[in-house]
Order: sequence, then structure tokens, then C-alpha cells
Amino acid sequence: MIYKGGLPFTFFKRPEVRSFLTALNSAYKAPSARYITGTGLNKIYTAVKERVDKEIKKEDYLNLCFDSVSNISYQRILNVSIIIKKAAFYYYNAVIGSKTNTAEF
Repeated sequence: MIYKGGLPFTFFKRPEVRSFLTALNSAYKAPSARYITGTGLNKIYTAVKERVDKEIKKEDYLNLCFDSVSNISYQRILNVSIIIKKAAFYYYNAVIGSKTNTAEF
């Protein structure tokens, strides 16, 4: 819910959310922001990455898309996306700074 809905990691700290959950089930203990940003996020990331890797391995052909941007520290970032018949996946990024790269990156 937190991840798919794009909700803040502190969502369960809101008094109205706590009241609502308590009204539904007084024994329910909402996850902490620490769990959501740590263990919970790592579990979700691993599960999604495994599914994406599985989809990519099924394909005979891949379309790679490279994009370079600067972050708020003015570092150059290389983003790599993989596009297949079914979907497009943001796959990887790297801080490349001022390095010159070739197709052999």
C-alpha cells in the first residue's frame, strides 16, 4: 500500500490513520517508518527485481535506453532502462561524473 500508492513512509504515524486502524482492529500494530524504509522496502525491491529479471530473460531481443541527467549535486547520472514487448523497466543508474564513456560502458 505504501509503495504502490506512493504514500509517505510516515503514513502510519498520522493520528487519523492510527484511529482508523484501531477502530478496525485494536490489536493491529502498524509497521514503523523504519521497517517500511528498511526491511520492508528491501523485501519488495528483491521480489520486484526477481520478477523483472525473469521477464527480461524470456525475451529474445532487448531495447536498451540510456539517459544522462545531473542530480542536485551536479553529478552526471547515467540511467539505463530496458524495454521489452510487454513493458519498460528502469533498471540501473550510475554516477559517471565527468568521465567520457563509450559503447563499451
